[in-house]
Amino acid sequence: MNADALNAVLNNLYGRSLLTVATNRGTMDHMRFTYHGRMGDSEIDIVPALHTTALRQIVLGAINGNLPDMNTVGMMYASGFGLSQSLIKAEAWACFAMMQPAPSTTYAAAIAALKLDYEAAKSTARKDFVWPNAVEKTIDEVMRKCNTQQKYTDQPLPSGCIITPRLSGVRINLVYRAYKVGDSFHAFLYGGFLHLGERIIYTIDELNQLGVPLELGMHGSRKIITNYAPFGESAKLYVVQGTLVIPKQKRDLLREHFPDCNTVSALMHRYLESVKDPRSTDFDHVVIELREKLNEVLKKLVKYEANPKRYASELAKYQKRKQKLEQRIENSAAEIAAEQEAYSRRFPEHYLRFVASGIFVYQNGKLMAPQLLVKEKVHLQSLGFRTLHHPVVDFLGVEYTEDKALSGLDNIIAQFERAFDDQYTVTGLNIRPSPKSVNIKRCFSYSKVKGVKS
Repeated sequence: MNADALNAVLNNLYGRSLLTVATNRGTMDHMRFTYHGRMGDSEIDIVPALHTTALRQIVLGAINGNLPDMNTVGMMYASGFGLSQSLIKAEAWACFAMMQPAPSTTYAAAIAALKLDYEAAKSTARKDFVWPNAVEKTIDEVMRKCNTQQKYTDQPLPSGCIITPRLSGVRINLVYRAYKVGDSFHAFLYGGFLHLGERIIYTIDELNQLGVPLELGMHGSRKIITNYAPFGESAKLYVVQGTLVIPKQKRDLLREHFPDCNTVSALMHRYLESVKDPRSTDFDHVVIELREKLNEVLKKLVKYEANPKRYASELAKYQKRKQKLEQRIENSAAEIAAEQEAYSRRFPEHYLRFVASGIFVYQNGKLMAPQLLVKEKVHLQSLGFRTLHHPVVDFLGVEYTEDKALSGLDNIIAQFERAFDDQYTVTGLNIRPSPKSVNIKRCFSYSKVKGVKS
């Protein structure tokens, strides 16, 4: 994408109040450009996306002869923002905006082509927003490489293949973008990509509530890793693959609170619908209410202690009540935790858990399995992710060392099922080359044979 053409269309759209100011810097929702205003140039942070409603208004305006909209359409074609990049179409619409004939096409033909290009852009919109071609191209290339798997049907494979369990749930690819700040390297969450019937991008805030770290090395609000550059300065993106699951121990309670959510996808949709509802984080009212009850008891005791013979039974009862309340206040942390747990059951995110299963590095146009000095599971945990773990099974996957077709895969599924029986449902296997390989070219998936007990 031509930087000047992109900056020109961003100036045009921002000047027309069609772009949103960015708040999540360093993510897919952020881009900085130079705005040429009346008072001089200034650096503006915007979300590099155009709502489909705004795109429709521009396209309809251009079709109906609105000169500013014609000019905008020409800029969008020139930059690849909102419409597929085409310098020939850009030149044509620039001519129409100046009320001149185009050298390569007629106005009627250009309108017909614009209608088709608008429909194409609308069909690829992510959450009702269209993005620049450059952003789409990079993300689509990474996602294609992440999600390209062949069905395994006894193909011979080289030795050193890694077999990992595939869990029942929604598969997610998290893309982290590498930055250099001073002498340190950081990797911030650029975007999360998953399929729920169609391609969708979920915002940073939505993923963060599901326990996904906003920066590699973040554990909650604590930053454990301050300089993350294990794969060299040429690494531009990191991709963490995983699955959004519902732990088995929470499924009975899930059916009670969300009886219509029978799948992870259904619960994820419910979560997205409710994510804007306010969530309470302050449960100090538990202690406040206990203290108020204690004050009422103390007032009664003052009255009864003034005449202990007359109020002997009441005095004994309220002294016991006082002792219980004091103990509850002393151990209020447990009551607060119980109140938080009961409260959290009302929200879908209480039942959703992201489990990371692999990390890849994208550099020089290649998605590679990194060579790690520690086990992949340990590395992911150090970055702030929950991974597959079991006190007896000390591995993330099984490694095949023989150079031949794989066998006994249903038995391997059964091994994982036994290991994670109290946590997750295993539906199949992922097979990929050893982490020692340079590039991931051949990845396979295997599903358990239905009706056959392993």
